[in-house]
Amino acid sequence: ADVNNAKNAGFESGLANWACSGGSGTTVSTPVRSGTSALKATPAGQDNARCSQTVAVKPNSTYALSSWVQGGYAYLGVTGSGTTDVSTWTPGSTTWTKLSTSFRTGPSTTSVTVYTHGWYGQAAY
Repeated sequence: ADVNNAKNAGFESGLANWACSGGSGTTVSTPVRSGTSALKATPAGQDNARCSQTVAVKPNSTYALSSWVQGGYAYLGVTGSGTTDVSTWTPGSTTWTKLSTSFRTGPSTTSVTVYTHGWYGQAAY
């Protein structure tokens, strides 16, 4: 079975375990795809509304990274993989869209940073 390594991945506990730039993130009860909460992040000025979390991983392992997004431009990615960092994005949608990618960790990688962000001057996501 798949295990979600990210803590509070569905934002059911507010922004716990997540760090959002410039106070750009909040949780909302609508619209949500599942559960009772979702992240709403609003880019402003030079801030792209980046929310990130450090996630424990195992070396030399392959991981799937995915998220459901709605609204303005939305990016999803990982840094610190020890190999090739990856990201994916969508230019915005009025319906829920699944972003998916995968990455492999390096021989000594034990944590990565998972992030999502919008785009400067674009609508909230």
